[in-house]
Amino acid sequence: QQVVVQNNRELIRMSDFKVTNAKCKGDRTGGIDVTIAGGKAPYTFRWSNNRTTEDLINVPANAYGLTVTDADTCRVIFPSIR
Repeated sequence: QQVVVQNNRELIRMSDFKVTNAKCKGDRTGGIDVTIAGGKAPYTFRWSNNRTTEDLINVPANAYGLTVTDADTCRVIFPSIR
């Protein structure tokens, strides 16, 4: 007898993102707006600066990593968004 385990869900992916550059060096006027698809909603978010919102607002210029976890605890890491 054979047992087959399948995962028919689409993998978590970033379907779109928009970066707002900081106006001046050191200003906290930048942001990253992401759109996540796939996996199973709801998602949780953890940015490299420890914020847990879907989008970053009022941040200085930098590269930010994002970890997204879905309701099935599947996880994907986006290492550097600029």
